[in-house]
Order: sequence, then structure tokens, then C-alpha cells
Amino acid sequence: MRTFLFLGLALVVTSVRAADSFPGGVFGQADGCRYAKTGESSGADDFLLIDRDAITTAVAVCQIKKATMEGASAAKLVLSCESEGESGDDEAATASLRNGAWTVRLADGTAFGPAKRCP
Repeated sequence: MRTFLFLGLALVVTSVRAADSFPGGVFGQADGCRYAKTGESSGADDFLLIDRDAITTAVAVCQIKKATMEGASAAKLVLSCESEGESGDDEAATASLRNGAWTVRLADGTAFGPAKRCP
């Protein structure tokens, strides 16, 4: 009986941690979601994919180095972005979840999103 109780508790703790992590799934616009599912992209300019590892657009990839949730609908991020072969230093960003879609904002005002959960 103790073994089943321990396993059940471990599953609950794991589920809570997964729900608290940013972004809590795979989010994107149509082409980003298609890429997440099939590995193929049309090359659309509005490409956006947000997952636990990175924020990927048609022109930049920002690796998520650290994500700190501030409630269920906000996060502070530390990103390392590369754009057209140039890489930058770590930069701070914020993420907000509204109407089921994440928007990520860099300190310079650049915004990625909104991106809804991929089907």
C-alpha cells in the first residue's frame, strides 16, 4: 500500500512541476505548430514557435536559459538570442499568458506573439 501511495504522490508532484514550467506545452502560430508536429516549415515570415527550450521565429532563435514563473500567467525569462548568424549576450524578457496565448517581450520592446497552444 505504501508503494502505491508513494508512486501516486510522485506523479502528483511531477504533474505540478510540469504545469508550473514555462510555457507549459508547445505554443505557436500556424507554421510554427506545423513545424513542431512534422519538422517541416513553409518559410513563412510570421513563423513563431515557443517550447520549453527556445523561442523560434523566422529570423531569430532565443534559447531559454532560465524561466521563473510568477503565477500561472506570467514568467521572467533569461534568453540567449541569435539572429542571422549574430549572437548576443543574455537578455531579460517577460512572458504573459492572455486568452490562452503567450506573448514574450524583450527589454528593447521587441515582442513575440501572441502564440496559442499547438493542437
